[in-house]
Amino acid sequence: MTKTDVGSAQVRVLRSLHVAGIPLFRVQVSDTYAHRRYRFERRLVRAFTGFMEDYLRRHPEMEFEHRLNITRVLTYLPPAMKVWRNYVPGGIATYHVHSPHKRKMPSGHKLDLITRGFFRHSVDGVGLRSRAKILELLATNYILQNAGSVSWLSIAGGSGQPVYDACLNMSEDDRKRIHLSLVDIDQTIVLFAKKIYSEEEVGLSTVEFKRLDILNKASRSQLLKELKPQIIDCMGIFEYLPNEKASELLAALYEELPPAGRIIFTNMSPAHPHLNVHQRALGWPGVIQRTIHDVAELIDSAHIPRDVTSVYRAEDNVYNVYMVERP
Repeated sequence: MTKTDVGSAQVRVLRSLHVAGIPLFRVQVSDTYAHRRYRFERRLVRAFTGFMEDYLRRHPEMEFEHRLNITRVLTYLPPAMKVWRNYVPGGIATYHVHSPHKRKMPSGHKLDLITRGFFRHSVDGVGLRSRAKILELLATNYILQNAGSVSWLSIAGGSGQPVYDACLNMSEDDRKRIHLSLVDIDQTIVLFAKKIYSEEEVGLSTVEFKRLDILNKASRSQLLKELKPQIIDCMGIFEYLPNEKASELLAALYEELPPAGRIIFTNMSPAHPHLNVHQRALGWPGVIQRTIHDVAELIDSAHIPRDVTSVYRAEDNVYNVYMVERP
């Protein structure tokens, strides 16, 4: 068992077993909002979301838009939740779930007390922050183990906040070695990520923001040949892609990866403890849940050896985070 300090939170990694021929590491992350001062608030939110999950399990026919879906009505009672719904799905929506202390939405509306509490303590919020800390762990370890400049490509990373947080928790000298490129198909998100980077004063060697369709073969090939990235994170795209496209993207990224380079990506797990709340109370569309066996088959289709792949799962069981490392 190893303990690694990542930023202000201690991340404990325990290598537990192999699944589908891939090592699975169970990860314990101290959530930012697991502090004693939030204990009562967390209990209230978990009681509320637990009630909704139980209700939806007992009513499998109750889709998000169903006129009698009381969980949808209750979820979107707070004024800020109604405004937040306009950003679903997308990087702005996940930004506020990940960072509820950032109260002001692009519309000018502010997160109210109930909405902030929901984002702090809902299983989805905790899961987003856990996967971000795992990304930080894997990226930081690479940077500490490799001297010289590092090219980091973030694909469909939304606001970029998890990447910025990871960099801000590194030393200034290490930050000055990083050349970061963030790409997204949505120009609004690209501009939003640029704005957040400026506000956070991350201070990397270079940073580039680019609108690009990573599924376009010609654009993708040109980008990868120009950047020659050593770290590629794809924290917000694979779970929206059907199997064929997900496998094709993995193969293309792996082909251009240098020796010791890392692809870090995530996929929501079917073991998500409040999956019904995610789908039918929040109504977040389009996410394809995959087991480790499912992803192992994608890796096979991409002609990537399973023995260069590892899986990291936080105790909240919301996401599996995968790392592919080029020999």
